[in-house]
Parts: sequence; structure tokens; C-alpha cells
Amino acid sequence: MQATTTTPTNPTPPKSYNFSREDMKNTKIFNNQPALPLYSVVTDIKSDKRTDIFDARGNRLLARVDRRDILPDTITFPNRNNGSSINLSKWLQKSKLEDGHHVHSIETAHGTYVWKSNADYRLAVS
Repeated sequence: MQATTTTPTNPTPPKSYNFSREDMKNTKIFNNQPALPLYSVVTDIKSDKRTDIFDARGNRLLARVDRRDILPDTITFPNRNNGSSINLSKWLQKSKLEDGHHVHSIETAHGTYVWKSNADYRLAVS
């Protein structure tokens, strides 16, 4: 019987994203290089009901969030589900941690991403 060994590897360092403004509804998102925005977030100023998220490099619409008064808020990904919208709460799920903090999570093929408040950064994804 042969013994097998595994070589431990260092985990990938976390990515840091920076915002051009404190207004999360109208901002550009950078990845450690302020000169090159990755994403642009634009909200209709008059209605404050629609937010579009663009790939800043190609100015391609990636997602649209529609906030509605009576019906559930929706999100649309133009290149997924034939462009059909889904309820935002089905995509971004709200839950409560054991320590009492409220978080939002997304299930993806790469794992679960969790948005939570952070005293140093205000918002952290883990």
C-alpha cells in the first residue's frame, strides 16, 4: 500500500473592490486600480426605481434591478433566463446568522457568497 501525500496550498487572497462614491446606487466599482473601473452602477434619479449595472469596459448591461411599490422587487440578467426577470428575494436571499447579524447570500456554481456588515469596510462579501 502506497502512502499519498498532499501539498498544502495557500488560499487565494480575497479580492478587494472599491467604489468611486458612497452612494451605492450611482457609482463605479474598481478592483484595486482606480484608473480602470470594472462596473458602473446607474440609478434613475427621478424615480429611484431602476438600477442598471454595466460592464464598464464594454458598456454592456449585466443586470437591472426594478424596485416596485406593491409587487416584489425584481432583477433581470439580459443574458440569462431569456432575459426574464426573477424576484430579487429569490436571487438574493436574506437570512440571520447565529450572532444575530442579518446577511444576504447568493448561491452560485462557485459556492455561496454572503454580504454582511463589517465595522471596517461597511459591507463585506465572504
